[in-house]
Amino acid sequence: MTILIANIGTSDLSIKIDDYYIPVGFDRNEPNIDYRGLDTDEEAMWEKELRYSYIAGELCPELNVKVEKGRFSFREITLKILEAYEQDEETWFHRIRPGRIWGVIQSAMEPKFKVNEVYLFVTDQPETETHGYPSDSIHLFDILQKWFRRQTPNLKLHKEVIPANIPANKQDPLPG
Repeated sequence: MTILIANIGTSDLSIKIDDYYIPVGFDRNEPNIDYRGLDTDEEAMWEKELRYSYIAGELCPELNVKVEKGRFSFREITLKILEAYEQDEETWFHRIRPGRIWGVIQSAMEPKFKVNEVYLFVTDQPETETHGYPSDSIHLFDILQKWFRRQTPNLKLHKEVIPANIPANKQDPLPG
């Protein structure tokens, strides 16, 4: 048996708004992305501030997610997406695209690796943790589990919660 162990975060979810799948919480610069061949609208969707304002102006009102100073909580928006997904699975299944983790899982499922079980580390920080709490991936796991269950029924996802007393950005204290 071969398994995959990975962590998930804000780069692992895109939602279809109008004609584009927009990364919901991904806020890092990607210097290796080749933007050649993108039209003007597609280029704009990859510009960080425009993407955030588009999500804040389109998706957040649709889901009733609080926006303050142009920002929203990844934890809250994934909770609201999960709730909407549970209410209307058919619509939301087609609006959801896993981000980076989908490519990793697809590669791991190739015949040479034969992965059929995936252990995903998620964060669930206390609400008092003002930096980490808004970017928690706890609800993202449930979205991905529901999506992969339909997309790839033979794949089993397992959730591993990083203990709240361990900073998620420090690898040494993470359980092995």
